[in-house]
Amino acid sequence: QALEVARMMGVPAWAVDATTGGSSLTYSNLVDRNRELVDYSFAAYMAPIEARWSLDDILPAGTWARFSTPDWLRGDLKYRAEAYTAAKAAGLMTDQQIQDAERGLPLEG
Repeated sequence: QALEVARMMGVPAWAVDATTGGSSLTYSNLVDRNRELVDYSFAAYMAPIEARWSLDDILPAGTWARFSTPDWLRGDLKYRAEAYTAAKAAGLMTDQQIQDAERGLPLEG
């Protein structure tokens, strides 16, 4: 029954705790699964809501609304550290930007 509910709602079976053969949820694939849920299930609802909220009769002209999903799609610390190291080496991020991304205290000096 849970699998049928998932199909009707347009979400993956794991999202409603419906077991399917050969599947398991581990921390290593949790971010991928969250991304899958946003991309394939929530996006169909998020885009029209964002568009409607961004109209001038709801928000001031020139202002737009967007859902914020970065926290939900964050990888583990090891993944983030590797990404920050590569971004810093390529000159794409500074120490301060990395600190900001991790919500750390501002660097002084």
